[in-house]
Amino acid sequence: MRKREWRGADLLFSIYTREFGLVEVVATGVKKIISKLHGHMSVPGIVELVFVQGKNFNKLTHAFLAQKFEFKTAQDLSYWSAITEIFLEGFRVEEKNILVWDMLIGVLPAILSAEKEEKKKFILNIFLLKILVSLGYELKTDHCISCHEELSAPFRFNFLERGFVCKNCSGGEASLSEKNFNLLTRILVDDKTRGLEILKKDNDELFIFLRKYLYFCLDKKIKSLEYI
Repeated sequence: MRKREWRGADLLFSIYTREFGLVEVVATGVKKIISKLHGHMSVPGIVELVFVQGKNFNKLTHAFLAQKFEFKTAQDLSYWSAITEIFLEGFRVEEKNILVWDMLIGVLPAILSAEKEEKKKFILNIFLLKILVSLGYELKTDHCISCHEELSAPFRFNFLERGFVCKNCSGGEASLSEKNFNLLTRILVDDKTRGLEILKKDNDELFIFLRKYLYFCLDKKIKSLEYI
């Protein structure tokens, strides 16, 4: 997900793993072309790896690039940057979560294989919604968080209470159209997204809403999302 300078020809990698969650490992001599790790750790992808836990840091001993992510456009790279930045900012090191792992290895291939830009953005929207829930920031859609009555348009969301208020109650920092509210509820309730379609204006509105809520929850901006 990220690589940083370490010492000499060494690099420090941030990697999200199935078994251990987000870990940081040092790859010794990986910048040298002759290194056995070089070709397998030089591009984003799914990697089979082995590392050992040292006194001060984890050391990478083996890596095999099982699947390389092919970026066709600069926009594809922006999606990858946004997804990785969310993980690096939102998750603690060595925090295992199999559901998140499955989500991660599925979202980018789906985005890269989508032909239309609106489809890519919609996949990202679904990912943002699911990752918010995985981080513990659920969105309450079953009733008004203020009076507990049934919700109706206009749908206004209260970030602090993590839910919507009805038309008769005050509060709410962000609004959603009825169409997007119903779509959001459907995804949260049955998690079935195959075949779902969305208009550009609705896609954009949903993206802005989810981005605002993510920023509020993490208490920081995800810079890469600003380029999507």
